[in-house]
Amino acid sequence: RGPDRVGVQIFPWESASGVQNADAPAIKLVKPQNLRVIEASRTLSRAFMLKQFAVCGYEDERGRVVLDPDPLMNKIFTAAQDGKAGVLKPLLDICAQDFCQDYEGGNVLHFAVMSGQANVVRLLMGHGPTRHLASKRDHDGDTPQDLCERVLDSETQRRIGPLL
Repeated sequence: RGPDRVGVQIFPWESASGVQNADAPAIKLVKPQNLRVIEASRTLSRAFMLKQFAVCGYEDERGRVVLDPDPLMNKIFTAAQDGKAGVLKPLLDICAQDFCQDYEGGNVLHFAVMSGQANVVRLLMGHGPTRHLASKRDHDGDTPQDLCERVLDSETQRRIGPLL
């Protein structure tokens, strides 16, 4: 393990035949800054996390699962943009974290507002840990409310504005 990686025990090791061995836990080698993704996801169900790591990580030659957070972030932002509240619901604890933003500083609420997805805005504003996203500014200094007022058409503003 190099100094730029830390080992994190996540799940019991499982053989190819599906037999679990609690004495041999899976160790993920991740960059320290990516540990935040794992810490934020501790409330997620084991089955859901295994499914995410099947999509967002890979198993190396030594049987360690290595996490790549970029596909998970892409999944979050795509779900917000496409109005897929059901996909976002189990990921809300990750969405609430300050590191969950795009390269322009926009968070998942910025994406939902810009895409006119009232159902996602309602979900994010109704979940305690994600409510603070409404006051976060992107790199241009805009809050989701600013974008709602400046960018959206009047009909979409009427649907989304009261939710913010």
